[in-house]
Amino acid sequence: MQGPDENARSREEDEKQSSEKLMASDRDSHVDTGPGNMEGGPDGPQSGKDDGPSSNSTQASQCRHTLLDHPSDVYAAIFSFDCELVASSSQGDNLIRIWDVTTGQCRKTFQAGNKGQDLIALSSSTSRLLISTLNHDKIKIWDATTGQCQHTIENHGDPFCSVVFSPDFGLMAASSDGNDLVRIWDATRAQLQRAFEGHQDSIHTIALSSDSRLVASGSRDKTIRVWDATTGQHQWTLIGHEGAISSVVFSSDSKLLASTSEDQCIKIWDVATGQCRQTLRCSSSNSGSIVFSFGANLVAFPTYRNIQIWDIATGQCQQTLNNPNGYIDSLVFTPTRRLMALELDGQIIKLWSS
Repeated sequence: MQGPDENARSREEDEKQSSEKLMASDRDSHVDTGPGNMEGGPDGPQSGKDDGPSSNSTQASQCRHTLLDHPSDVYAAIFSFDCELVASSSQGDNLIRIWDVTTGQCRKTFQAGNKGQDLIALSSSTSRLLISTLNHDKIKIWDATTGQCQHTIENHGDPFCSVVFSPDFGLMAASSDGNDLVRIWDATRAQLQRAFEGHQDSIHTIALSSDSRLVASGSRDKTIRVWDATTGQHQWTLIGHEGAISSVVFSSDSKLLASTSEDQCIKIWDVATGQCRQTLRCSSSNSGSIVFSFGANLVAFPTYRNIQIWDIATGQCQQTLNNPNGYIDSLVFTPTRRLMALELDGQIIKLWSS
């Protein structure tokens, strides 16, 4: 049995070995530009410690609202693109509920056809609401104001794995379980426009830039590919992660791309050059999607224990929010830099904010 001093020395040695391994992997990070196989430059500045600087603050997030209208366990919940609404579905009925973020009141309830549907995206405006739901091999786009299904996009027996919409709901990008294809649809007419291929394994995550010009895909092959959504031209293959890619997201100005991986690293990529600008080393695995703040100076992501907010410029963890007891299903930064999260806990949805 080891004493306290021996345990401390053992932990220090383990942390040193882990740090040396991560630093070696960072030196190997590069970008493959396709034809010519040109290797990129340095991997950008690296964060110094897994747990961030000594100035990192840890605090409990604040519960703004508790949403209580579901008769059974909540299946999914998402924020709208403008952060003003929340959509939710439950396992026990076929209803979609639309909530007001400011008041916490249920604005609208309508039938979506199937119980326990996954929610993909919610777009809102003063004139209409659009919500898309996922049910295995079908995507349905609903007008939440009228409750009418506008389009059904089928995958003919092949389940969708990852689906994203552009903020204006004009484009939909999707990947399927078991293949290495990314497909783009005109969501307003439900017409397939393009299909991209090139990954060597299944695709776990995809993202569309806010200007709908680029699409990024992250795969189990440990790479990220960036494509021109209009022409179909391959822009970059981003190489540097040591594990399967778990999530990718563009900044609001479409200039940066963030990626998370099973290697417990977050990488920030320059979209124009394909170079890695920053690598953030996390002390625990990411359990959900990463989000940029407006202005793209911060990123945030949930773990199984907390929500971490990192400063991209310094590469340090700026703030840690103690995670509530439930599962964080959706995370978003408001234009005022406030971080909001949706916690699913049985029949209850809790809306938290920093």
